[in-house]
Amino acid sequence: MKKLSFALALLIAAVAGKPASAALTFTNSIVNGFNTYQDQSFDLIADNGDGVFSVGDVLYGFAVLDDRTFPPSGGLVVDSTYMVFSQQVSAIGVPTILGTTVSFAPTTVAGLTLSSLTGGASTDPGAIFAIFEKPAGFGDLINNGAGVPANIATIIGGSFTASAGFGTATSEADDFFTAVVINPGAFTLATVLSNGEQVGSFTAGLTILEQPGLPSVIFNELVVAINPGSAGSLHELSISEGGISGVGNAPTSPSPYSYGDQLKATIHATVIPEPTSMLAWMGLACCSLLVVRRRRKSA
Repeated sequence: MKKLSFALALLIAAVAGKPASAALTFTNSIVNGFNTYQDQSFDLIADNGDGVFSVGDVLYGFAVLDDRTFPPSGGLVVDSTYMVFSQQVSAIGVPTILGTTVSFAPTTVAGLTLSSLTGGASTDPGAIFAIFEKPAGFGDLINNGAGVPANIATIIGGSFTASAGFGTATSEADDFFTAVVINPGAFTLATVLSNGEQVGSFTAGLTILEQPGLPSVIFNELVVAINPGSAGSLHELSISEGGISGVGNAPTSPSPYSYGDQLKATIHATVIPEPTSMLAWMGLACCSLLVVRRRRKSA
């Protein structure tokens, strides 16, 4: 009976995915159920020409995934997973005592779309960020001072893994990316934020749109995201605890709107075992079952 249990355990291990001892990148860190990751980023704002933060401005930049915080992973391979993003201000609400709500949509400005920034790697018009991986690591692009355009060029030299943004299915009509900003009308092209100066927060509920590097992962629309002023809704990806602040080591850029943010991103996944791995585990399990049969016959 113990041998039979061992065989079943092997099959369960095959379904569960990769061994926990493997060096973790984003691709091989995803497990069945909820996965939460943490990032930090450098962002720029491309002004629409009016000199103030307003509808039509584009926020673009890059971010590094630091860690899978749930389930605890012990950390991803350092600097192995970066994201390139681009999103455009689509609406600015009425200021309140809590701040002003700013809504974002996929960028349509020529040269600043996600497709343009990623060299055509991401082509879905609804995408606002794309994930790239390099198991050996890209190096510390957050603190190297090379500038956003140069670092994006380095990132897109990695393997394009997935993109996320606004889906088109009926169940994805409630996708959103919303920030609550402290007096956005006060920001002009002369504004320079001091290091750590907090200016806003953001949340999002999005859809995984492309996943060339994750063919064995199904993303489930089971993650709750809360759009400010609305009830929670279910999405494939949620962004929470997003904080926007000034940075002291902002890279050289054409705009003084250099800032940083941190966030937590959560997905719910179903990992399908690779056929070769599944066959290997099943073969080992069958051998165990044969041992059990022979021992029973001997008895």
